[in-house]
Amino acid sequence: MKISFLAIINMKQITKYILFLLIVAVVIMMVCFFAPLQITLWPFAGGGEGFTGATGKSGADFRQSLEEDLNAVESGRRVQDYHTLLQSGGPGLQRIYEEITENPGILRGVYENREVYASVYSQDDVGLIAPSYAETADIGRVRTGGHTGSSDEGFVDLQQAARDGVITALDNIVATNFIHKSDIFMDSLPTEPPDSLQYMADRAKDLKTADGYFDGLADVRGTGVKQDFCRMVYYPEAPSNLFFSCGTGEEKNAYGYYYRTPDVASGFRLGADDYMNDVDGDKKEEYCRILYSKNTGKFHALCNKIVSKDLKNAMIEDLSPPEEIKTMLWFYEGIYLWVRLYNGFADNAYGRVVRGEGGMAVPSAKSKMPGAYFDGIDHSIRVMNPLNLRQMRGVCFWVWMEDARAGQVFFDFSLGPEKHNVMLMTGDDANLILSIWGKGYLKRMKVSRGFFNGVGKWMHICLTTQSPESGKANWDVYRDARLLETWNDLESPDDVETRFNYIGNTVFTEAARGDDPGTLKKLRGYMFDFRVYNTPMTLEKVGAIVNWG
Repeated sequence: MKISFLAIINMKQITKYILFLLIVAVVIMMVCFFAPLQITLWPFAGGGEGFTGATGKSGADFRQSLEEDLNAVESGRRVQDYHTLLQSGGPGLQRIYEEITENPGILRGVYENREVYASVYSQDDVGLIAPSYAETADIGRVRTGGHTGSSDEGFVDLQQAARDGVITALDNIVATNFIHKSDIFMDSLPTEPPDSLQYMADRAKDLKTADGYFDGLADVRGTGVKQDFCRMVYYPEAPSNLFFSCGTGEEKNAYGYYYRTPDVASGFRLGADDYMNDVDGDKKEEYCRILYSKNTGKFHALCNKIVSKDLKNAMIEDLSPPEEIKTMLWFYEGIYLWVRLYNGFADNAYGRVVRGEGGMAVPSAKSKMPGAYFDGIDHSIRVMNPLNLRQMRGVCFWVWMEDARAGQVFFDFSLGPEKHNVMLMTGDDANLILSIWGKGYLKRMKVSRGFFNGVGKWMHICLTTQSPESGKANWDVYRDARLLETWNDLESPDDVETRFNYIGNTVFTEAARGDDPGTLKKLRGYMFDFRVYNTPMTLEKVGAIVNWG
C-alpha cells in the first residue's frame, strides 16, 4: 500500500502531538505528586469560604478535610507515624519526642528536614503548619518575612496553642490561622503567600514588669540553684492581663516567657502577699500568694506551678509557708477592709473598689515616702462598695501629719451627713475624737487627749475592743501599740450599709478646705495600711501590726 507524502507529514505531526500530550501528562502528574509537599504560609482566618490553597480546596472543603484529619489524630491513627519520625531524628528531635511523650497534646513532625508545628485552635479556626529549625527551635512564634518590622504583624502563637491543649498533627495541610490584634489588620493581609518564613522567639522584649509583686531569683526547674529570674509581667497592649513568668537561666530560654503561669484573663488570681516555695516536695518552687476561699470562708496560701506547657489554674495549698507568711495569714484572720495604700488603691481583703479622688497620686511601692499623700484641699480616698460596720471590732492605720490643725478627718463612713456616720478626726489640744451617729442625731462622742506626737512623724493609731458582740463595749485606744486610754460603754455603729465611705475626707460638705478651727477638714499628710477588723484585736496583734508597718 502506498502512503502519500502528505500522509507521512500528517503522521509525523500526530506523533509530535502525542509526544507533547505525554510530556504534559507527565508534568501534570509530577505537579500533583509534589504539590502537597510544599509548605506555604497563607494568611487565612476564620471561615475563609473563598480560600483556595495549594491543596486546591475551597475554604469549606479545607475545613472539612481539616476536621477529618483532626478526628483521625484524636483517634490515634496517625500518632504512631509521628512518633516514628521523631524517634529517627537527631538529638533535637529526640527532645521533641520526649516532650510529646510527656504531653500527648503537643505533636510535631518533619517535612524536608524541617521541623513542622501543626495545630488546630478550636472548632471554628483553621489549623496551621509552620517550619522552623529542628535542632534549635523551642515553642515560639513564626511570622512572615513580608511583615517583618510591623508592630501589628500577624503572629502564629504556638505557645498559646500549647497552653490550650489542642495542638495536633495534620498531614499535608497548607494553611495557617494568624493570631492578630484587630480585625482591621486581618483584612489588610495580602492574598498571596509571602516569600519566606522566619522563626521568631517569644516577645520578651515587649514584656513589662508589674510593681508590687515577687521580683527575684527562684528555682522553678529543680536544679538546686536559684537561677531562674521570676516576676509578674504583662504586655503593653493589655496592662491588666498579668501573668507570672520566669526566665530559666538557659541561654535559649533567657527571654523569660517559656516558664509561666496562666494569665488573669484565663482565671489566674492575684494576691498582694506573694512568694516562692517548694510546696509539693518536687524540688521545684511554686508561685504562691494569700487568697480568699469561698469554700472555707478563710484566707489560705495557695500556689500555682510554674510550667513550660499545659498551663492550668489548679492551685496547691502551702501548708508549711514561711514564717512571714504565717504572720500575714494571722493578720487576715477577722479582716473586713484592708487598704494598704502601698501599691495602688485596692482592698487587699475582699477586692472592694477603692478610688483616689481629686487628682490624688496613685501610691507606689517605689515612692520615697510610703502610703498615699493627702493635700488637705482636693485629695481623698473613697471605698465604692457598701460597708456594714455593726460588727466592727477594730480599726487601725498609720498617719504622718503635716500640721496639727483641728478637725482633720481620718475616716468617715456613712449614708450622708448626720446619717449613721462613724467618723474619727483630730480635735483641739492634740485630741482624738470618735463620733458615732444615728439617723439625724449624735449617739456618742469619745475623746482621747494627748494622742498627737507631733507633725512630720509617723504614728500608728488603733482602736479596738475585746467584746465579740455588738452593742455597748469598752474600746481601747492605742498609739504605736501603747495603750493611751479606754473608752467605756461605746455604742456599736448602726446595722446599715454605708455608701459614703471616705478615708482622709468626710461627707459633711463644709469640710472642703480652709483653716477655720470650727470646721471639719480633709487630711493633710500621708496615710498607710488602713485596716478594719470584725474580730477583737489583742495587744499582741496590735504590736505585730506596728512591727510589720
